[in-house]
Amino acid sequence: MRWNAPKRFSLEWWSWLANGAVVFGGFTGLFFYQQGSITGFNLILLVVAGSFVGDLALALYFEAIAPTHVIIGPGDRIQRDSALKETARIISGFENSAEGKVTVRGELWTARWVSEEPCSLAVGDTVRVLGREGLTLLIVGRADAGEAA
Repeated sequence: MRWNAPKRFSLEWWSWLANGAVVFGGFTGLFFYQQGSITGFNLILLVVAGSFVGDLALALYFEAIAPTHVIIGPGDRIQRDSALKETARIISGFENSAEGKVTVRGELWTARWVSEEPCSLAVGDTVRVLGREGLTLLIVGRADAGEAA
């Protein structure tokens, strides 16, 4: 069974980071205390630095194993290993260039054709969304006849 990282900024996420701070800071302080070369205020600074580095490492680890990533916008998530099933309907453009306007779920977007094939799109055609670059959707190939935007 695969363990999933806690949702970002949830109570579980903060609990893991707090525990990570205690563990990493504690081990840092224990290590330098046993060395005997650093004491007092400098030891406290090292414990705080160890806590910070440990929390940073733990947060990066959570991001690396998180099972989702954003494709279209905040809150719209798909599995990394899932095929993108989003479609868009051509509204305008694409006559003389690889750019135009499309709608996805009723929202108007600027889009760019990124396929190696020649761009021969007409108003009303349905295409597949490959991804997003800033506020521009990257589109390729026509979607199946049964799909709708």
